[in-house]
Amino acid sequence: IHERLVGSEMCIRDSKYGKVPLMLIGCTMLSGSMFSLPLLASMGSTSMDLLPILLPFALGSTIMNSNPNALMANETTSESRSQGLSLLRTSGDLGLLLGSTASGAFALMTSIESALQMNGLVTSATIIWFTSRNWKHLSFKI
Repeated sequence: IHERLVGSEMCIRDSKYGKVPLMLIGCTMLSGSMFSLPLLASMGSTSMDLLPILLPFALGSTIMNSNPNALMANETTSESRSQGLSLLRTSGDLGLLLGSTASGAFALMTSIESALQMNGLVTSATIIWFTSRNWKHLSFKI
């Protein structure tokens, strides 16, 4: 339901600031939440204490739901758009399969908390890689 509440606001921000900066913000929110959640949960926090961690996760997920597709649609020609969107979807599915398998194996060897923190670190590395590849799109229009 949070996507319905803030989805239109994200579209407005998308057109104002650009897709790449919003994707960087969304990934940063996701990785920060994934890294911080085990720290708060291990301290015996209540569900209200977890709200500052879960809210950025929800907002980051909302940003990341449509922006990669919109960026791919803008960056490809009309002839290759369907192939680009298919490639984006396929790579996401492969990442889901391989990432969850690797996270599960890592959790079995260590702990669930460290696996979640490792996911946050991998997402942070993805942010750094994505930023280096899309530096030309990072002009903020205020």
